[in-house]
Amino acid sequence: MHGLTSLYPDYCFLVIGANMGISKMTKEHLACSLALDLPVFVVFTKIDLAPEDVFKANIEKITNIMRKHCDKVPVKIKNQEDVSQVISTIETGKICPIFCISNTTG
Repeated sequence: MHGLTSLYPDYCFLVIGANMGISKMTKEHLACSLALDLPVFVVFTKIDLAPEDVFKANIEKITNIMRKHCDKVPVKIKNQEDVSQVISTIETGKICPIFCISNTTG
């Protein structure tokens, strides 16, 4: 916590392996970002490795966590237009953009 607060972060970039899902550490990092009142965005990596049903279940889990426990509106980012729409509202902390990426397919 000292490392986080002494560096004055602007955002929390929460990285989740699409094939691994939401771990205890993921929840701890999310709790730290909420305690520091930081805007959060989620990045699912390795979407090419995750089975479709596992990936969908993990997206659903983080969406539910953001809505129910964090009072945030999750927004799945699919293209540059989506980025443009949320860029002005992320600082309010009410929106949580969710990016899905792959190192092999982009």
